Amino acid sequence: MYKFIFKIFILINFFILNNNYFSCLGFTVPQLYANFIPYQNEKCTGESVGVGLSITVGPCITNIGSIVGSNFEVKSTSTFSLFVNALRVGIFQYDKVKSGGDEMCFGRHFSKFYTYKNGTCNLTPPFLSAGNDLISNSTIINNGLPLNQQYSLFSITETPFFGLPSDSMNTQVYTQFNDENPNNCSISNQLYSMYFTNNLEINFNDNEQNNNYSITYSCDSNNQPTQNICNNNNQCNTEELPLDCSNSQSIYCIS
Repeated sequence: MYKFIFKIFILINFFILNNNYFSCLGFTVPQLYANFIPYQNEKCTGESVGVGLSITVGPCITNIGSIVGSNFEVKSTSTFSLFVNALRVGIFQYDKVKSGGDEMCFGRHFSKFYTYKNGTCNLTPPFLSAGNDLISNSTIINNGLPLNQQYSLFSITETPFFGLPSDSMNTQVYTQFNDENPNNCSISNQLYSMYFTNNLEINFNDNEQNNNYSITYSCDSNNQPTQNICNNNNQCNTEELPLDCSNSQSIYCIS
């Protein structure tokens, strides 16, 4: 009985706080973003290190992680939808996603529900690891935690927020835009962004396939995003990434 009441409560909150609902009533509601600033400890102290996210509140979002490319093998197979209630964000996770682009992102069919208070440090929701536990368990931040065990300082803002870089450091950002407006690559049209703190090295360990490698994400002096990919024989290759916006995606550096 209590479980049923809880589900009804959060579904009502999701409906009432949805921007489209208020738009129909003639109110202007600012777009909100849920930001997850990465840390490698449970108190979110020291330098921000890891993979951060800024996710648009409201839309149904799937395939988080796919925008980084084939070298980044940690991609969620789940779909997520977020809403904000006062100073908290609610996150619905849906594991049974329909094919053909018709994602089920509403109703009682969610598999998990998370809630976080603004300004708190928490274990990062499984935006990247959902459905890929084997890969994400063996994907480790260099000198840090497995990717699915990161912590995040959570914040709610009216513009996307990409971490806390110092004046001398850049941040590499991957942004997925709304496919309904494929030619609109302004940040106001983003679905979500992933970012890598400067010179972040991630180790991908696939011992079963003997395919161990690392990627270091950097921005050069011209603010060009690069990936330095090294195999288990310490053979490395640095790739410069295109800055143009294509397929509703964009890669860039900010400082």
